[in-house]
Amino acid sequence: MSPPSAVTLPRRLCVGYPSYQRVAAWSATSAAPDCPAALLGTLPYADRWRAATPDPADGVLTGVLPRLTQIRAVALLHHDCPPGARLTVTAYRDAALSTVAWASGALPMWPAVYGQSGLPFEDPRWWTLTYSADELAGRRWHRVVILPRALAVRAVRVAITPAPGQTTVRVGGVEVCDLLEAAGNYDWGAEPGRRSLSSVAVTEAGGVHAVARPAVEVWTGALRYQPEDHALAAWSEYAKAHDIVLPALLIPHPRLTRHLLREVFPARLLELPRWTVATAGRRRSWTLRYEEHL
Repeated sequence: MSPPSAVTLPRRLCVGYPSYQRVAAWSATSAAPDCPAALLGTLPYADRWRAATPDPADGVLTGVLPRLTQIRAVALLHHDCPPGARLTVTAYRDAALSTVAWASGALPMWPAVYGQSGLPFEDPRWWTLTYSADELAGRRWHRVVILPRALAVRAVRVAITPAPGQTTVRVGGVEVCDLLEAAGNYDWGAEPGRRSLSSVAVTEAGGVHAVARPAVEVWTGALRYQPEDHALAAWSEYAKAHDIVLPALLIPHPRLTRHLLREVFPARLLELPRWTVATAGRRRSWTLRYEEHL
């Protein structure tokens, strides 16, 4: 077994490709009626697995891959665990779960997203440095764990320890993937943001009818002058495999660990990239337009 070690994070934008979420065989130590573990490997994420009880023994998820596979990240998507919950990720070299390749140890579901210098001492978040329950209400929650290095594994297990007082444990999907890193980081002028799904209508009588819905994350940016082999053998193949249908984890700044909870999301291409050939055909440029997959 490899002991937990400092993670050497990628330096540039990454997407979770190849993705093995949909080829893994998923099981769980429990499941509520009509919320089976098989939902962990399917879309949409709104169809979620739910533990039979909030007991930690009922919240263990296992994905077995069809063959030895290289991965670099594991992510819980659309989970409902509030601050105080924890998770442990264990990667195995065999399908029998007898040989541990790497174990994360217990990790907070909600690590620090604030610095103490940016919060008044009277703010309760000064002590936790993470979101409050009120801030998280109505949002879609994702938790990514980046492995210290790429590992060849056959199975992955995620154990969830609910927060005190938590009554349900639900997860929309577990992403298991390698990371495709850009050869050069994205250009100036990238546009991260959110697109509102809320609606506001004014009636003939002058009343206002508003329906608030959680916004979806969006991201647009350009990769410029990437090596041709990298563009065609990696990014072009990723676009072909996922099209505008299948999502992949988008990690714009892997080393800004304080903002991973804010920035990482399952992203679907809004259109397939068009490759601009530069410098006598040895470099390629293209634009990526993403929207959060629900």
